[in-house]
Amino acid sequence: MNKINPKPAGEESEPRVPTDLRKALSATPMAKAQWRDLTPIARRDFISWIDSAKQPETRRRRIERACVMLAAGKRRPCCFSIVSLNLHTALAATPMAKAQWRDLTPIARRDFISWIDSAKQPETRRRRIERACSMLAAGKRRPCCYSIVSFNLYTALNSTPKAKAKWRYLTPIERRDFISWMDSAKEPERHRRRIEKACAMLAAGKRRP
Repeated sequence: MNKINPKPAGEESEPRVPTDLRKALSATPMAKAQWRDLTPIARRDFISWIDSAKQPETRRRRIERACVMLAAGKRRPCCFSIVSLNLHTALAATPMAKAQWRDLTPIARRDFISWIDSAKQPETRRRRIERACSMLAAGKRRPCCYSIVSFNLYTALNSTPKAKAKWRYLTPIERRDFISWMDSAKEPERHRRRIEKACAMLAAGKRRP
């Protein structure tokens, strides 16, 4: 992953654009024009998404897709949630939280944003933003209410695209319900079957076991 050139606190640093992405943007004028209009944070989100690809072919496809999204007027990769002004302001005022936020994966960022956005009352939302900054400054990579996804479940979700897509849009409580249901199985074989069943339910659009 590309290193970000440090700048004084409070000033958003400009990410270094990878050579392959720069060439693709140059070959797509509409995408290049949109890229120039993005904020440094939005540019970094695109670059982080591209750099997170493990295989060269996946990276190539993401660059192509990024150019298509930019040419269509998108300001974030499809997998990124939008950071509200209040959260952006709070992160800017908490350097350690902001540094940790930059290092999070898109899914981890979405988990924090989903947790904050699930608050119904403005005051609850404000407190969650404060708490999120405290957790991030302490090195946390998930809201405290999130359950840990086991390696077996992670592998199963990755092999079932529809289930993985549905999982991404579950609330923290819904995810916890699935994980608690799977983890309550005492025998390894029963646990395995529940993971398979969970993926089938998610792929079918279910939000609860």
